[in-house]
Amino acid sequence: MKIGLVVNVMGGDESGATSYRIAAEATQQGHEVWVMSSGGFSYEPDDRVGGLARRVPEGRYDSAKFLKALKHGKAEERWITLDEIADRLG
Repeated sequence: MKIGLVVNVMGGDESGATSYRIAAEATQQGHEVWVMSSGGFSYEPDDRVGGLARRVPEGRYDSAKFLKALKHGKAEERWITLDEIADRLG
């Protein structure tokens, strides 16, 4: 499943935060977890909403390891739309 997770500051120093614990567990379970910052969203002229998002490689993570992978270049980073996440849920 593709999961979009919105955090206040992407890659902040709150490794114990619930958001990163959820993201780490979901990644370990094989889900595709995209982390987005609340300040990184935009509304596009074609009526889509999206934002810059990061995804860490599959692997075993606790919240601290997940955050380290998210912050230090191991994460894929790209623009995604909310439609991309919703389309995979149906």
